[in-house]
Amino acid sequence: MRTGYFPQGNVALWTGSGPEGRATAYWTKSSGTRSPFPLLVWHALTASGFQISPADQRLLEITALDAVPEKPNNIAYSRARRVLELAELCEIEPTQITASADGGVALCFKVDGMYADIECFNSGELWGIISDRINPASTWAISNSPKEIIKSLWRIKSELNA
Repeated sequence: MRTGYFPQGNVALWTGSGPEGRATAYWTKSSGTRSPFPLLVWHALTASGFQISPADQRLLEITALDAVPEKPNNIAYSRARRVLELAELCEIEPTQITASADGGVALCFKVDGMYADIECFNSGELWGIISDRINPASTWAISNSPKEIIKSLWRIKSELNA
């Protein structure tokens, strides 16, 4: 039997055995019970030789998971994946992907002292922020439509001159 682990810890994501090579993906709830987690099935497939999307590859690089009380959930990962896919179309790449202090995923953009991010919260909300770290930051809510996400990405790109 083989077991695959999520890169940020030792939580087993899948187990597989037998010649058919079937794998079962799961995550562990705080109660210690197993629960299906379909968004992570791709991890099991990757271990079997399948490729994953660039957005999912970037989400594997998420930092600060141990530093936040509320870990990102399925909703936050799904929204972050969508923002990453649209960011690729807009030719702007986050410099860092980290867990949000408020529960979710933060896609951070840093250029020459300027900072921006799009936070994908566990509630499904999306928020943008732009700051020069001197003046008050500009924040705004982003609806979960491709048009609004792209509009926010272009705003960040033009403000940061990225």
